[in-house]
Amino acid sequence: MDLREWLREHRDHRQINKILTMVGEGIKELHSMGYVHRDLKPDNVVVSLRPLSVKLIDFERAQPRTLTTVGHVRGTAGYFPERENLKDGSTKWDSYALAAMALECDMEKDAYLHVMTERGAKVKVNEYLNEKGTCPELRNLLRRTLLAHDADDILEINEIMQAI
Repeated sequence: MDLREWLREHRDHRQINKILTMVGEGIKELHSMGYVHRDLKPDNVVVSLRPLSVKLIDFERAQPRTLTTVGHVRGTAGYFPERENLKDGSTKWDSYALAAMALECDMEKDAYLHVMTERGAKVKVNEYLNEKGTCPELRNLLRRTLLAHDADDILEINEIMQAI
């Protein structure tokens, strides 16, 4: 099943952390091969339970990391930063998406489903940050990624994985 489907039926935070770590490892491997996924979202992560494993799918929007053009929107609304100066081959696209997925995994079921813009994501983050009992590491991750003012300030995958 895909991660979105898994989240509707499961909310074990130990498994969520393992799943997000595996997604991060998969993204790091993709980056080391010279590509950026550019459409990372729960629907493009397949979860297998026995043994627990994940697979990234749907590489139709993947771009070479060497791409230096800017402003080409690829991906799914709510899972990419709307920044005109972000290079199309930047790994920050996937970092932002992984942070959005971490937020979605810690929210109520389907609470992030209808986010369609970066502005909408920021609204969800601010609502989430106002809740009591939010994990300090996740709070910091969201502030430094989904609420980052400049594309250069978005955390890298390794930094995100340390916070998950």
